[in-house]
Amino acid sequence: MTHYIVPAWFFGIDIALELVFFIITLAVAIASYKIYRISREKSMQCFSASFFLISLSYLVWALINTFALSNLQEFPEKFSLQEILSISAMGFYMHILLLTVGFVTLVYAVLPKKSLRVYYLLLGLGLTAIVANTDKVITFRIVSVFLLSSIVYHFFVQWREHNNKNLLYTFVAFILLSFGNIEFALSESYYSAYVIGHLFELAAYLIILSNLVKITFIQKTPSNEQKKNKT
Repeated sequence: MTHYIVPAWFFGIDIALELVFFIITLAVAIASYKIYRISREKSMQCFSASFFLISLSYLVWALINTFALSNLQEFPEKFSLQEILSISAMGFYMHILLLTVGFVTLVYAVLPKKSLRVYYLLLGLGLTAIVANTDKVITFRIVSVFLLSSIVYHFFVQWREHNNKNLLYTFVAFILLSFGNIEFALSESYYSAYVIGHLFELAAYLIILSNLVKITFIQKTPSNEQKKNKT
């Protein structure tokens, strides 16, 4: 299995950022579910489920990195190097699985027609491509970019049709998320890519959360017409 090349000064900072991603994406899941409770839109329910899975994937990633870092510092008191690598690999596979299912669910959320057969096909093809390839990290990131590119296209079309600022910001957020995955795929070539990938993801998730918070606030705030009708 191929691992990321991480700058020494970034050890610990990456774990902190992954915990931040966990909190932000969980907040996105909760905000999306609140919007679903108000609007009853099936797409928002799927959006909420996808970000819940994504949040779990970052929690697993942060825990595995914490485990690896702490045990490598104390090596070989608790675990052998082989045991540390094996446990880290298992945890990272779980991270890949959760994030892939999350991205597939996100694509499913923006599809105009929902079909479980389409969901099954997307998930099956994505996981098969990752499992069948020996370089799972790069394959996983390539699959993620393809999935995210379809979401980028969706929000671009929606923004062109409705000329809505929130749609524009969401479109930009998923572009940043795509760039982040490209940077992670390039982390073997230059170690700064790992850092840049985290920064792209941070910016993307903050934009998405900010948008959803604004939408939730707007939906909860009664319009002037509604206020007049009540009086």
